[in-house]
Amino acid sequence: MPKKSTFEYFCMSVLAELKTFLQLEPRLSDFVRELETLDSSPIQDLQKLPTPPVVKDHLGSALDGLRCTQKLADATRSLAGILRWYEIMQGDAVEPSLARGLVAGQLSGQIGFTNSHGIKSGLFLLAPGIHYPLHQHAARELYFVLSGTLTLNHGRDGEPFHVEPGGFSITPSNRLHALTTREEPCLIFYAWIGDIEAPIWWWEQDAEGNWLRICWERMPDASWQRSFSEAVTEDVLRDAGERELSPPSD
Repeated sequence: MPKKSTFEYFCMSVLAELKTFLQLEPRLSDFVRELETLDSSPIQDLQKLPTPPVVKDHLGSALDGLRCTQKLADATRSLAGILRWYEIMQGDAVEPSLARGLVAGQLSGQIGFTNSHGIKSGLFLLAPGIHYPLHQHAARELYFVLSGTLTLNHGRDGEPFHVEPGGFSITPSNRLHALTTREEPCLIFYAWIGDIEAPIWWWEQDAEGNWLRICWERMPDASWQRSFSEAVTEDVLRDAGERELSPPSD
């Protein structure tokens, strides 16, 4: 199947699935609107990248585990075979198994089939046993799980919740959240809307229990690289929907 028709076939298939949830979750309407207006005519001619090891190791089993309509499963298999898969986090500051275990293939974005100022989207493959730590970003985020089980928690003390195949989650702008996979890989359709060029902020505590956040900026090749860190202030906490900071324990 040619790239353009594969692109369009997947978009139509995932839109059909998402639209069934619109009455249940009105926030999906903004994501649906952006996907409906994606222009598939300027298909980018991009240089092929080496296939990341996690794709070789886990994409096949993730595709075998697809639990969705036959139309979307067929479209996902076709799309997965022509995407430019890449490891999203780059640099020595990332634990190696995490850096290797998070890969994406862009549908719309710098290295996707088409560029867009309104939405970044594609497939997100997570290896088994991965924990993507607390982070936040200005963009609103949709995860639609196609295979595997994703565990999320929103906030530092948020109760974990599970998203099974055929389910979705929406993370509001700047909401602190973390992701975990189980013993099987997880394949997700993802979409960012809003301020899609803003950095990602990872949160962590230092040895004294103080919270810091580390800025990761998007590079021209669509990967993220660490740039600087700063203290988490009360203003940052409010933006992230978090309670006030507690003083470090003695």
